Amino acid sequence: MRVLILFAIATGFSNPAFASSKCALDAIGTPKCSKFPGGGAVKNVIGTVLCGKGECAEDAIGNVKCSSELGGGAIKNILGAVQCSGGCEAGSTMNCISPTN
Repeated sequence: MRVLILFAIATGFSNPAFASSKCALDAIGTPKCSKFPGGGAVKNVIGTVLCGKGECAEDAIGNVKCSSELGGGAIKNILGAVQCSGGCEAGSTMNCISPTN
């Protein structure tokens, strides 16, 4: 049991935010992850990663929208509009963090 706990700590499984949040690489290859458990991260058309409380998606004109609910879903519909559980909010760089080794 102790070996399993040490393995989990050593491999980063002790941080539940990274374990369940999405990450993306920005235009210069820097990884950015949502700071929220179950949050999303999407690179926009200019290469900036935008994150949210829930999943994120890019609409037909390049706006990144994320679910306003923690762990909520977001999807682009057939018309190119983003629909989110609990409503949508704009993705933000303020909702992103850089993972560390």
